[in-house]
Amino acid sequence: MVPELKDYEEYRIAAIEDVPSYFSARKRKSIADKILGEVAAAGGDKFGKIVLESTTPDLAKWGEYIAEKLNAKHVAYIIGERLYVGESFSFLNFKLNRRELASIHPDSLKRMFRGHRELSDEESYSISAGAFMSVSAEEFEHLQLDGLPESDYNISYFGRDIKMPIGVVKEVFEFAELHKDKTINFIILGYDARRRIDIDVLFQRDKPENLHLVYLKAVQPPPKSFFKKSDVVLASAGAALLAFSEHCMTLSIDVETKKVIGIVGIHTMSTLYSKENIPVALPQFLEEILIEKKYQVPEEAVRRYEEVRKVERLEGQEKFMRFIETSVPAEYYNVLNDPASLKERSRIIRRRIKRRIPGRAKGWYRKLKRIVKSYRLV
Repeated sequence: MVPELKDYEEYRIAAIEDVPSYFSARKRKSIADKILGEVAAAGGDKFGKIVLESTTPDLAKWGEYIAEKLNAKHVAYIIGERLYVGESFSFLNFKLNRRELASIHPDSLKRMFRGHRELSDEESYSISAGAFMSVSAEEFEHLQLDGLPESDYNISYFGRDIKMPIGVVKEVFEFAELHKDKTINFIILGYDARRRIDIDVLFQRDKPENLHLVYLKAVQPPPKSFFKKSDVVLASAGAALLAFSEHCMTLSIDVETKKVIGIVGIHTMSTLYSKENIPVALPQFLEEILIEKKYQVPEEAVRRYEEVRKVERLEGQEKFMRFIETSVPAEYYNVLNDPASLKERSRIIRRRIKRRIPGRAKGWYRKLKRIVKSYRLV
């Protein structure tokens, strides 16, 4: 959990990470009663209209279940980048047909429904996440960044590291191998214990001697010193745009192909899916940016982006209000008609077991996992 959210932990209902049909009727009622109690305590029953918003397919099933009990409108605004219909096609198709399903990119729902249904541009409804992105970097002391080892170059990854492709790490290794006379810091801002195991194993086994790993926990807001000290930032989605707005040389990474799209502001403004066809691998981009000094931060493009972002924010917020205000007769999908499959139940059981493992035991588990992985290819 992000430390800044610790004060609100009592309001978290971990059970809704699992689909409603997984639970017994008694347990389902208990969860629903807790949610309905929170709504009532907030005075929600005094308003003439209640709108529920959910952000993942599994949470959307709970949203639908609770919305029916409140006679509320329920919209699913899916904010992920790599989207799959999976076993939820019937439900998501129902929400799509009712214009109660949207995502963050014009192509997201098209990709989500691939192999199930072909969507038109109008059906693949999107609202830019930038309309709600309020995170900005701030000046404050960060001991690890202030004490970085001396280096010739600082190559950084910004964003949740669980999303960082292992292939990207290997390509940074490849660049370091080509320049053994240079010392390089590889800074990762966005620590996640799940991916840390993979990264640690890779560094212990394959890391070039001239490459130093600096692993930083996610902080909100991110420190300006991270961007100032980075010679180049690798990122996707909103993280890439934030780095770009901080005047960083930013390489955008496609969230599906895991390949570099290009330099933000020079080759592309895409930070999710590649529309450009730039057949240049990451080591070559690093060569051109760091060694050849072929590119400079496109300051004019940064300025234009800031102007466009102000307009996009207003348009996105207006679009979101139209999305939730669309009037259609109340109708709800019976999410209990979609029983949790064996695969889904297995995933839920693993997740529930992990929740019950004490903190110290989790550390032992990660160490064991690290040892096991060290004997296999990552």
